[in-house]
Amino acid sequence: DCMLNRITIAGRLTKDPESRTTGEYLVTNIRIACPRSYRNAQNELVSDFFDVTAWRKTAELLSAHWKKGDSIIIDGRLATRQYTDKNGVNRIVTYIEAESVYFGGEKNTAKGQPVSRPNASQKSPAQQTVPNINAFPDIDLI
Repeated sequence: DCMLNRITIAGRLTKDPESRTTGEYLVTNIRIACPRSYRNAQNELVSDFFDVTAWRKTAELLSAHWKKGDSIIIDGRLATRQYTDKNGVNRIVTYIEAESVYFGGEKNTAKGQPVSRPNASQKSPAQQTVPNINAFPDIDLI
């Protein structure tokens, strides 16, 4: 049997990364907005929102180099976690477990000047080098 669980998505961070240490490992959580190709009846851009979890070196990269509004490309796998909430209800959460993260372009400062990003040589040796692309230059979070 051939099993495949891969996902690659591009979007923008909806808030700054949140990091914590679990045991001996760093874990970083982010939420990204991925715009669709249409607007709703109020002419607002429609986006999907995804929770992303990264571990170890990838978690370090996220917390060190990305902030709210930055463009990002995530390569990883879909994962689920089951838990029982405080009311005793069984819940299942689906999220993306990031294996590699890439810069999706340059972020503009408040003055409108681009901010240069670290180059691919600063990524973990286990990650592939992918050229910077400006995936969503005109997209604003809604």
